[in-house]
Amino acid sequence: GAVIVSGANLSLNASGVQRTARWIASSDVLVLQNEVSEAANRMAAEIARSAGVLVVLNAAPARPLSPQMQELVDVLVVNAGEAQALTGSIVQTLEGALVAAKALAVAFPLVVVTAGGSGVAAVSRTGDAYEIPGLTVTVESTHGAGDEFVGQLATALAEGLSVEDCLVRANVVAAALVATPESQRD
Repeated sequence: GAVIVSGANLSLNASGVQRTARWIASSDVLVLQNEVSEAANRMAAEIARSAGVLVVLNAAPARPLSPQMQELVDVLVVNAGEAQALTGSIVQTLEGALVAAKALAVAFPLVVVTAGGSGVAAVSRTGDAYEIPGLTVTVESTHGAGDEFVGQLATALAEGLSVEDCLVRANVVAAALVATPESQRD
């Protein structure tokens, strides 16, 4: 299982979000994650939405999301364990990731499900589906792979790349990270 040390994330409150409102509103993409309270995430997402900013939620750690929060998310990103927690579907393969993404796409415009070395699947609410196979690498450490994936995905989305190109870039960069010993990472 994952080790989660939320630290300062849990202390983010409305005034903290308000202090960052101008940066949120002037961004291309806002990335949220579940180590922050839903109330703070929702407030940030509302600021982003009102400014036309794309909202990406990395739903880690997994927790149920209110309908109000779901309506504010443009892109939901989950890993296999989080997808299982949210859908009940076991994700051990790329096909399993696709099944979970389809189930979640009912509630979100785009859902991305990472399946570790098996790859990544994504499904849009309109039915577009993507399957990007995993890359064969020698795994040194998976620590940080999800964050690297989400960061690269958000950057590619901000650059206006196609969904498929965004997924490929994020997959390649995350694979390179897990193949790099932690002592050699920047």
